[in-house]
Order: sequence, then C-alpha cells, then structure tokens
Amino acid sequence: LRTRIEFVDRYFGPNEVSEIWLTFSDPQPKDEKGTKRITSSVFIEKRYRKFLKPGSLIHVKSDSPLLYQLTKEGYEEAGYEIVYDSSDVYGELIHRVPDDLRELLEVKTFYEQMWLEEGRKIHYLQTTFGINETGVHPHDLGINFLRYHKLAQPKTMGHANRFSSRGVRYL
Repeated sequence: LRTRIEFVDRYFGPNEVSEIWLTFSDPQPKDEKGTKRITSSVFIEKRYRKFLKPGSLIHVKSDSPLLYQLTKEGYEEAGYEIVYDSSDVYGELIHRVPDDLRELLEVKTFYEQMWLEEGRKIHYLQTTFGINETGVHPHDLGINFLRYHKLAQPKTMGHANRFSSRGVRYL
C-alpha cells in the first residue's frame, strides 16, 4: 500500500493487520513530540492502534542512528516490549534471529544496498503491540512468517517492494 500516512487507517478495519514494516523513514529530527515520525509511539497509539491486532509485530529498519535511537527510546517509554534491537543488522543481528526473520531482513532495497556499500550500518527494532487475545506472544504461535511473506512478495524488487521508502506496507 502506498498512500499518505495520514490516511493509512482508512484502508484497514479494526484488528485487520498483524504486522507492519516501517523502513527507511524520514527521521524528522525537529519533531520533538514524535507527531510526524511514523515510527513513534505517538503514531502507534493514534493511527496504527486502529487497525493492529493485539500482539502485532512492528518492524523498524533504518540507516539513521537518530531515528533508531528516538524510536527505541519512545518504545521503551511507552512500555512496548522490544523483541529484537540492533544497531547493525548485518553485523550481529542476522546471526541470532530465526531463519524466517533472517530471510526477511536480508531483503535489501536499492538504496539500502548503496548505503551498505558506503559503510553505513543498518539499524533494526522489532516490538510487539500488546499481547494477542489469547495472551500468547506472537513468536510462540508457531507461524511460519517467511512462508506467509513469500506468498505476498511482489514480483519485482524495485521501488514497489515491501520495503517502501515511506509509509506502511502490510502483508
């Protein structure tokens, strides 16, 4: 889905989305309150809460140390459980995550590949939005996320791939 982020909650019904990826978003460095930063807990509470299922996974992947740090601090302050946290996805995180998540993290956009070639580190956070209705953490459900994502993966890996440069894409 490619749309203005202000309208994202108009496309989904309550409890319709179980996982979102926020990738390479603008860090909005002057946004002290987090009202413009799409990775902030403010966005989760005011926009994403309307359509996220309890226990949903929220993934943040970025080349910006500022965005990574502000997002992490915001999630900690909001009391969200941070499942995975890394300031260097390809240096250490990639070796300690389940295979299905590893395959998803290894998908690189054109710009991400350029940034890696320049020596930039890619940062990653995964948090859960509450617990699901059964009180079970999503990782304990035994869902094969990789198989699920492969079914929905686009044919091309250009700008329309699941790691869009702006906004939210759900699978």
